[in-house]
Amino acid sequence: MNVLITGAGRGLGLDLARIHARRGDHVYALAHSLTEELGETASTHGNITVFTVELTDDDAVRTILEGIKEASVDTVYNVAGIWYPDQRTGIADTDLDKMAKLYRVNAIAPVRVMKYGKRLLKDGGILLNVSSEAGSIGECWRDNDYGYCMSKAALNMASMIFQNETRERGIRVYCYHPGWMRTRMGGERAAASPESISPEEAAEALVSLLYEENEKISGMFFDYRNKKWEW
Repeated sequence: MNVLITGAGRGLGLDLARIHARRGDHVYALAHSLTEELGETASTHGNITVFTVELTDDDAVRTILEGIKEASVDTVYNVAGIWYPDQRTGIADTDLDKMAKLYRVNAIAPVRVMKYGKRLLKDGGILLNVSSEAGSIGECWRDNDYGYCMSKAALNMASMIFQNETRERGIRVYCYHPGWMRTRMGGERAAASPESISPEEAAEALVSLLYEENEKISGMFFDYRNKKWEW
């Protein structure tokens, strides 16, 4: 099996790369930079091809994805994303320039991967966009963090449209809320909270659901516990 993973330098993307490499799958790992962790993982496993790329660079992403010619891809994981802790604010203190960057990375960059990666995706394959409960309008409880929440809601909409466009090819599109992960993005609060989850746990739960319990997945937008989330 061939998988393509963005955001593979650390966190959830890195753990997905490790899991698939151990399974014997070929991994196309896209990362903003070659982190020490990704470098060590690629050195340990001979079935990981690493590309360093800025996902907001249209030409760079297109060149990389059009250059993958020898094999089609069974699963595309759009994992890469950013968040600004200082933007957990109300509307008065929302930085609109930072909001625009959140959109470019969290919403538009995954669409760029979908656009140029569509030809690679096998009929019957899987597109998995890492979303967040923060992108749920139906279950929204926040009164701040406009940019991040809106960027994930936009990604959810892109996922639904892509599902409609590729339905005849049997492609399955999912949005995954990995939980409050103990990563850089999760911050110190996640590291100290018993309610948080490690990226490895989130990755293992996702792989298990996609490949071992697929018929049990609770809808198109779900989390690591297989809870269905409202759009």
